[in-house]
Amino acid sequence: MNIISVKQLREQFPAISRGIRQGKWYLLIYRSKPLAEIHPITNTSVLTEKEDQERIRKDVALVKKLAGGIKTGKDITPEKMNQWIEEQYDEEFKKLFPGQ
Repeated sequence: MNIISVKQLREQFPAISRGIRQGKWYLLIYRSKPLAEIHPITNTSVLTEKEDQERIRKDVALVKKLAGGIKTGKDITPEKMNQWIEEQYDEEFKKLFPGQ
């Protein structure tokens, strides 16, 4: 592991970046104290744009199901749920406190 300062990182970034791509690890020092380790990212931890979009699509589908799509088969958004809850609250309030 190579030890570098923040100043060295700033001044020698192209060379350090090449080293990282070659697999080198660095210990970053700031004010004479270890601050961070800098090392290459493994390929398994980086999503491609297509993988990221697929993950987002699945998350959106799950949210829609949790918002009512499972039981009703309808596309219910959180906004529609909030509107329905407010309407139900207003109806119950009128029943409990007529004339208000």
